[in-house]
Amino acid sequence: MVQFTRSFLSLCLIAASFAGPTKRTVAQVEADIASISTQVNALDDLIEGFPASGILGASALPAEMALLGAALNTGTSDIKATGPLDEADATTILNAVQQVIQPVISVTLAQLNGIASHLLDDAEFKASVVSALQNLQTSIDAFVAALAAAAPVDLTAEAISIQIAIDAAFNKTIAALS
Repeated sequence: MVQFTRSFLSLCLIAASFAGPTKRTVAQVEADIASISTQVNALDDLIEGFPASGILGASALPAEMALLGAALNTGTSDIKATGPLDEADATTILNAVQQVIQPVISVTLAQLNGIASHLLDDAEFKASVVSALQNLQTSIDAFVAALAAAAPVDLTAEAISIQIAIDAAFNKTIAALS
């Protein structure tokens, strides 16, 4: 019985060593970007709904940011599991991020700046929103960094410029709320 257990355990360890992350496809990454775009738009809609949405809309901000962060984290994992991208796929993905996600995030954060004084009178709630923004910034930085790492060298600068633009919007919003 001991010999069987030892053999079984050895086989399990050998099998586990060969099991790696599931290879993802560019189509899956594009689906992730569509999901991220949906979440970015949901956050934007929530912010645009203020002040009509009142305290209920405001209280949903951290949760909505967490949903967007989760979508970004899934996208990051899938980009890493896809491996190196060819020129055409990397260009398609970068264009989607640059044309769809980056501008909406920038506008959304600018709108949050505009309503911050009305929305965030409570210091504890303000800290919660700032923390959610910092977590979201970390998620989007990881997403764009994974994209830059998977892209061909000649497209790395484009990915970095996207990250710089998004970080500037985040830094401005976080500074305004801090």
